[in-house]
Amino acid sequence: MALAPGLENILVQALTSRGEGGIGLEPGLAERMVRETVEAADRQTQAGRPVVLLVPPTIRVLLSRFLRRSAPGLRVIAHNEVPEGKTIKVDLTIGASA
Repeated sequence: MALAPGLENILVQALTSRGEGGIGLEPGLAERMVRETVEAADRQTQAGRPVVLLVPPTIRVLLSRFLRRSAPGLRVIAHNEVPEGKTIKVDLTIGASA
C-alpha cells in the first residue's frame, strides 16, 4: 500500500509547517485517511498479502504512531528502508481523493 501523491504532499507540508501545537490536519481528512487505511489493511489481510504502508521518510514515524491504534497490524515503512534491488508491488493507494 502507498499514499496517493496528493495526500503525501499534504502530510509532508503539514508536518514541515507545524508549530508548537503539533501537526494541523483537517479532521475530515484525518478520519478519511484512517478509514481508508483500515479498509485497505483488511483487504490486504484477506488476500494474504503483507499489510505494509510505504511512505516518505519524513512522515513515517508520525504516520506509524497515528495509525497504530486503528490498524495495529499495519507496518509503516519509509521508501529509504526498502533494500536496494527489492521490487515492491503497490496493490492499494490510500487517499486517492485527497
